[in-house]
Amino acid sequence: EFVLDRGAPGDITVEYSLGGTAVSPADYTIIGDEGEVQIANGATSGVVQIQIVSDAIYEGNETIEISLEDVNTDNVLISNDDETVVTITDDDPQITASFTEATKTVSEADGIQQLTVTLSQPAPSNVTIQYTLSGTARDSVTARAADPDLPADYAIRGGTPGELTIAAGQTTGVIRLGLYSDFVIEDGDVNTAAWDPETIIVTLSQASSNVVISTTNNKTELKVNQQDGKVIALFWDEGTDIDMDLFLWIGEVGAPLDELGLISLSAADDTEGPEVVFIPATITEVQYGVSYTYYAGSVTPNNFESHFINFAAGAIGTREIYNGSYTLANLNPWETLDEIVNIEQTFEVNADGEIVNVSTISTPGSGSRVGGYQLPKGTKKTKRNDSFFRRNF
Repeated sequence: EFVLDRGAPGDITVEYSLGGTAVSPADYTIIGDEGEVQIANGATSGVVQIQIVSDAIYEGNETIEISLEDVNTDNVLISNDDETVVTITDDDPQITASFTEATKTVSEADGIQQLTVTLSQPAPSNVTIQYTLSGTARDSVTARAADPDLPADYAIRGGTPGELTIAAGQTTGVIRLGLYSDFVIEDGDVNTAAWDPETIIVTLSQASSNVVISTTNNKTELKVNQQDGKVIALFWDEGTDIDMDLFLWIGEVGAPLDELGLISLSAADDTEGPEVVFIPATITEVQYGVSYTYYAGSVTPNNFESHFINFAAGAIGTREIYNGSYTLANLNPWETLDEIVNIEQTFEVNADGEIVNVSTISTPGSGSRVGGYQLPKGTKKTKRNDSFFRRNF
């Protein structure tokens, strides 16, 4: 209602403007001429009639701001009380975002995983949902930020990491994770019923468009089991000052050895061993090369063993053992001398995932680097706790 302090000096027209968060005609409509109110001669008020639209979509409380702008006569002045606000209270249930699954168990070899986020009802506009990543597995963004050489376990596929958009009118959206089939065997215990899985925890943190995050289903945990494959473990005499390192190279079947590329390495900074690399069963029709370097020590002969160990369904299985022997002439402190590494053993993986054509371990006459394959610059030995490897292998 627009009120005059006395009767109108004639038929007058009051002009007004509309603002606020509510939108016409989706949220309300003006009955009669929008933007104008007629007050008859002698009358003391005029009324703007607003029809509120009742829908089934939660939008939160909205406002209509009505501001007096002008009067078509100089005999009426607009006072300072020239604005009013109408609040439309939303009586629809608020939209909630939640995960459809609380947990999911997969293998590293399972590739793309889809985590579905569900809205309790369609939203009238696009909904942007923020989420965080945690758990023991490393996502590619975090791993790269922490250390460019640190391997990652998975990556967000499509969209912006940490953000999911659900289109207006839709009730579901999908966060896509790409699991890496990698050359690392994760920590676990073969004495338990299952190999300890890595975990990826995705937690919904906030949402736009008046959508709230569920307090009970706001996170999902992906348990990623170690995939099947084969472990290569390098053993030498414990209780000595021997330190050996293990390098794994990969390339096309039949390619010259100098075309193989370094794919994995185990170079712990201790003398206990074993050094361990992992070959996933999912990578087939390739050629591998293995380097066994005598990094440091004073023992001769250094008799060592390379164990090719089957790993399936979370358990260590049968193994094949290959023997090698070095003398002090084969010492190769490659880290300090920037030496090059020789490939002492080769094998292939056929289309069925079987390891075939395994060679014996060759022993160079001097050094353990005669093949001439340069390690990438910056390759360094690392420190780790080997109790897990000694216990299980």
